[in-house]
Amino acid sequence: MSHIDLTTEGQPSPSPVRSNAREASNELELAWRTLSGLKSTSYNEGLKIIKWAGLLEPKLEFDTQASGLLFESPLQFRHTFDELQARMIEAQCSVSYFDGTSAYGKCDLSLGHLIQAISSSATGSYGDLRTPIIAHVTSDSRNYKSTKGLVQAGQAEATADMFGGLSTVSPCAVFSQDWSLFVSSPGALQPITIDGSFTSAIIVVTHGSQLVITFERSESNKAVMKREHTYKTTTSLLRALSGPQFLYQQPGQAVYIASGQAYLVLSLQAGASYVLDCANPSKKDWELTIRARENTFEEILEPDQTEENLRGALARVNGEIELWRRCVSRVNGEIELWRHRIGGPNWLRQRGRTRRLV
Repeated sequence: MSHIDLTTEGQPSPSPVRSNAREASNELELAWRTLSGLKSTSYNEGLKIIKWAGLLEPKLEFDTQASGLLFESPLQFRHTFDELQARMIEAQCSVSYFDGTSAYGKCDLSLGHLIQAISSSATGSYGDLRTPIIAHVTSDSRNYKSTKGLVQAGQAEATADMFGGLSTVSPCAVFSQDWSLFVSSPGALQPITIDGSFTSAIIVVTHGSQLVITFERSESNKAVMKREHTYKTTTSLLRALSGPQFLYQQPGQAVYIASGQAYLVLSLQAGASYVLDCANPSKKDWELTIRARENTFEEILEPDQTEENLRGALARVNGEIELWRRCVSRVNGEIELWRHRIGGPNWLRQRGRTRRLV
């Protein structure tokens, strides 16, 4: 299968059917223009990715209603920084900082660096600042109870009804009580990765804007990601992956990332995104979710895993299994409910509702 080159040389002119994507790409380039004076590899690669995304069809499906349902009052950007400050004092292990070219938590960065990166971009005085920064927060609800930050906006428990605009999400999907938060300075690149867990994720942008690119879930893409260094997003890696889709994601929009799917996120503005894990009993996802589970156990059994990494991986697997138990219980409850409503031994003949559950 041929792939679109990430450089602009030799590209065919976009056909009329791609006009919407081209318009979105133009918007992305305008948003990126303020960063053009920066010379780091991350920014140069970012422009290539933007130009390439403008040639992709179709766009990713998204939902626009979720953000307003996840919080009882509007989430302010200050809530995200209150969250980061509280964790800096009380739970440093639940937040990590990275620059898009290093492994998560493997570089010597802090909240101060993130604030400097965002402040410099806001004033247009970048100086010697070359590196965009991302903070990654995990809620860790069993060990940490926050009284500041996102909780001040009144976090609501996520349900499938909140994501009615995402056709891939089953009405019986069950969401984890834990969540993740990414806070980014402009130009920050969350490196391309493939999640080996057997739960899926929904990404909701709360502030700023970002480019999300996903690739189809396939054995060939899994093999590509397995042999590549996934902490660095290179043009050769993107060219090797098939089935790309993109979305210029705006505040309030939610996108679905399936288990075992490769994706990347490029921030255009200082902003934040809220990520929820879910057990989604969708027929479309089931086979590849099982394959992702195999990847999870392969990851756990890697010979170079430390004891600490092994404990963390096993804890994650246990949490995912518990989420699926809740999901199966809910599906069984729905089927039993409809069995009683329809009544009689012939209830399975009327399977429309049961099919819709998955």
